[in-house]
Amino acid sequence: MRTVIYDSEFMEPITVIDVPQWLFARVQNGGFNEIILAVQPKMPFPVMADPLPIKYEPVLACRLFFEAVRKDGKIMFWFCTTRDGESALLLRSVFLPGQQKEVEEERKNAFFKGLEMALFRE
Repeated sequence: MRTVIYDSEFMEPITVIDVPQWLFARVQNGGFNEIILAVQPKMPFPVMADPLPIKYEPVLACRLFFEAVRKDGKIMFWFCTTRDGESALLLRSVFLPGQQKEVEEERKNAFFKGLEMALFRE
C-alpha cells in the first residue's frame, strides 16, 4: 500500500513508500501502531579484481507511527509519521497513483528514443 510519510515535528510530507500489504494488515487489525523498517544503504559497484573488505556497520532504521483518522466511528484513512526524517529519505520511494501514468509514458518515450538512436546511427 502506498503511504505518505510525514515528519512528526513539522507535519510536512517527506516521501512516499510502498508498505507491504501483510505488514499494513497488522496495523489495520490493531496489532501494531508502529513499524520499524531497515534502511539499506547504497552500495558502490565493486570492481571484480579488488575484494571488498568486510565492514560491520550499524543498521539504519526508520520507525513509522500510524494513527487512524476517524469520522463517525469509521476509519477514513491512516496517517503515517516518523521522527527519523533522514532515514525516511533513504527508503525506496514510489510514485503516487496519479503520477504513475505520466512516469510510465516518459519511460516508454525514453526507451523508444534510445532504441531509435541505436538502430539508426550513422
